[in-house]
Amino acid sequence: MAEKEVWITGVGLLSSLGEGLDAHWEALGAKRVNADEKRLAPYVIHPIAPVSFDAQIPKKGDQRQMETWQRIGTYAAGLALDSAGVKGNQEILSRMDMIIAAGGGERDLNVDLAIMNADAQGKLPPASGFLLSEPAIVAGIAKATLPNTCVAWDELVADYDRIRDCIESVFPDFSDYNERIRQPGGFRLPLPATERVWKTDSGKAEFLLPHTPAPNGGALLLTTIRSHDQYNTTIYGNDDRYRGVFGRRDVIFMSEEDLVGRNLRHGDRVDVTTALPGYEDLQLKGFTVVSYDIAPGSIAAYFPEANCLVPLAYQDKLSGTPAYKSVPVKIARHSTTEQR
Repeated sequence: MAEKEVWITGVGLLSSLGEGLDAHWEALGAKRVNADEKRLAPYVIHPIAPVSFDAQIPKKGDQRQMETWQRIGTYAAGLALDSAGVKGNQEILSRMDMIIAAGGGERDLNVDLAIMNADAQGKLPPASGFLLSEPAIVAGIAKATLPNTCVAWDELVADYDRIRDCIESVFPDFSDYNERIRQPGGFRLPLPATERVWKTDSGKAEFLLPHTPAPNGGALLLTTIRSHDQYNTTIYGNDDRYRGVFGRRDVIFMSEEDLVGRNLRHGDRVDVTTALPGYEDLQLKGFTVVSYDIAPGSIAAYFPEANCLVPLAYQDKLSGTPAYKSVPVKIARHSTTEQR
């Protein structure tokens, strides 16, 4: 390998000891370490010093597109530019490149451009620059629960391509996953039902009737649902274009027939109580009823708001999943008098 002359013109340093050279020299001289023995016990971690990424990455959209290590690396690069005295000098910066060698290595500018130009953009700023991604949370739980695991959790978190490789090895529909996901617009997984293809012995669509006992004593059957601006438990906004509800989530969808039968009207506030023996203390208070085209005898509410009405022990017998789609409940006009 040919020798190259390298000049270090600026240093950007950020670690668990602090930010900048002075902070690090002071910590090293005092033999001080920043260790956390409880967060991921029994493992000891060295959390990064408090930092405001806005100082070097002013656009929240840019921050959201980066993994944690990319944000840290970009921030440190900004510190180095400050140290070199060239930050803001467009003539010099136009002739510079930045490589962040963490996990997946250098950022793919074409992929980044496709992401930034995509229609689906997050609108909310992150609550903190130190939030963990879902894979990092799952990996942390796995490492704490399975200390002798053979899975390289940290490597999976550092590079999501490795996660996609694992998915591809299990599901044939994800062949060439990493290549196809980088194509503009991504790719669509095959869903036979949308093409009227039924993978059943009969070759026809088959339906199973639920064996849930019908509610009695004036009870209704509650199903929990997602809104339009929601992905699982992640809520991106309070608008539900599916059902015409905007700016709020504290609602109960009821049929007009059930409203009339309970002397209620669209817009009334109600209290909902679980109608299962031993679980009558599970309540949801002060929600607003919305007249909606739903089957009489059934009501709907958003999760996770309505999760408090679902006993964990009330499960589907086959899957063991809490019965979020069929919980008997009772509805009453909202009482402003709290029980003591």
